[in-house]
Amino acid sequence: MLQKILQKDLIYIRVLFYKLDRLILINLPMISEHFLNIKIESQHFAAPWFLTLFTNCCNDEGYSSIIYDIWDIIIEYGWKGVYRIIIGVLNHYK
Repeated sequence: MLQKILQKDLIYIRVLFYKLDRLILINLPMISEHFLNIKIESQHFAAPWFLTLFTNCCNDEGYSSIIYDIWDIIIEYGWKGVYRIIIGVLNHYK
């Protein structure tokens, strides 16, 4: 799953960012517009999530059990699961 991300020219991760931008536009249009207005692209906040599959943000004492739930979703749904989690996080904090 992760082996393609860091391949030559980082083409695959660019595709992931493009898909995420489109999903945010479709599912969270107000957030998409806000990001556009303040010139934030998905790669600014989602790159660590894609590269570490959320282990970078869930390693604190209080969040360590959440990573198991996140990984269950990722294992079951693959990249679709990653997108669902990101859309859910953005929706929660909108």
